Amino acid sequence: MLRLLGFLVCLVWIGSAYAQDTDIQVNSDRLQRNMRALAELDEAPKETKRIAVTETTLNGRAFIMSLMREAGLKVWVDYAGNIVGTRAGWNPANKPISIGSRMNTMKEQGDYEGYISSLAAVEVIQTFMDHDIFTDHPLEIIIFTDEEDGISGSQAVLGDYDNESLKSVNARGITREEGIIELGGDPKKLDKLVRPKGAMAAFVELHADPIGILERNNIDIGVVDRIIDKRSWDIRITGLPTHAGITGTELRNETLMAASNLYIKLKEITGSYDSRPIGLLSDPVQAEKNPEGRVTMNATLSISDSSIERINEIYMLLKQSSYDIAHQEGVEISFKQVMDDDTDGLIDPTLQRVIDNAASTLGLSTRKVQSGTEYDAGGIASIAPTAMIFLPAAEASDLAFVDHQGGDDIANGANVLLLTLLALDKELQKDEMPVGGN
Repeated sequence: MLRLLGFLVCLVWIGSAYAQDTDIQVNSDRLQRNMRALAELDEAPKETKRIAVTETTLNGRAFIMSLMREAGLKVWVDYAGNIVGTRAGWNPANKPISIGSRMNTMKEQGDYEGYISSLAAVEVIQTFMDHDIFTDHPLEIIIFTDEEDGISGSQAVLGDYDNESLKSVNARGITREEGIIELGGDPKKLDKLVRPKGAMAAFVELHADPIGILERNNIDIGVVDRIIDKRSWDIRITGLPTHAGITGTELRNETLMAASNLYIKLKEITGSYDSRPIGLLSDPVQAEKNPEGRVTMNATLSISDSSIERINEIYMLLKQSSYDIAHQEGVEISFKQVMDDDTDGLIDPTLQRVIDNAASTLGLSTRKVQSGTEYDAGGIASIAPTAMIFLPAAEASDLAFVDHQGGDDIANGANVLLLTLLALDKELQKDEMPVGGN
């Protein structure tokens, strides 16, 4: 009874704190200007191509680091190439409350996709600086690198790395190890980055809804209650080079044709499930001929779903189909697992309630949603209480060429993040919440 009474008193206290904080809002115009400025660094208008480790990425990183410094953060690049910014709290004994996500994007996914989470996080800290707000907990922004190539930045923080994964080739055709070096990291020191369980007081990630469920149902804020799992495999397709002008189509041992047939089969398999699993095959990268004159094409297979059993089932169905494809095209196809992002859906229920309360205080509607794909938060949930805030967006296929869709939606998400941080700072005790909220 006493514990219940204490909990109710805590809720009343948090509610009164919200009442004092609701007049503090992010500067929506400034946030939009920063989004526009970052978008203008891209290669072509409305065709954002900030994939990991490119000149566009490096320019964008320099820009966002300048914004972080203007917001009073101490900023550096860690050994994995992640951008980290910290702000001291009144009580140095407290663990940091961490926010952020990433800033690289998928190809041609428009200004709205990818970096809204990072810019919103910076805007929240800038707003605290504008209003002379200081928290008991230290605050930390982490902009993880290379999410679209396997969430490698947050994997480093978790110690989920090995020499083989560092040799994996990304969409640009360079290894992860080479990419980390270009971003200012040091792959030889990744072991020094690993954070133990309890190293963060909490981690909150803001992101656009990847499947459009909020947009379709006219909901302001999504409170993620589960992050789906993901597994990835490196695929090697080996065939013989032939001269297109003199070799009949039926006689060619074409690696590209085999890769295309694999992708068609993957879409067919995933489309047969009601859960809408996500299957992706990266753009194949042609390797040089080996001494025997054979040619190998490399690609990465990724499968995401709320059920790890379903992921394994889809993989086995595709692998079985690969035998027929290999025989038909006269090639060899091999699979090697390179990532097992089994999150167990760890989203902290206490943080969910705080986010829901923050949105309600602002008069915003909410809905519980699944993540739709994997995120850095899924891995971080194994070492810290974690939550995700979604804001409305069109479906991922419609995000391409979207020009700052939903300025109010973006400001709403940033304001929910702001109130969530203030509430967590008051609610979290020195000993912090247990991971998973248990």
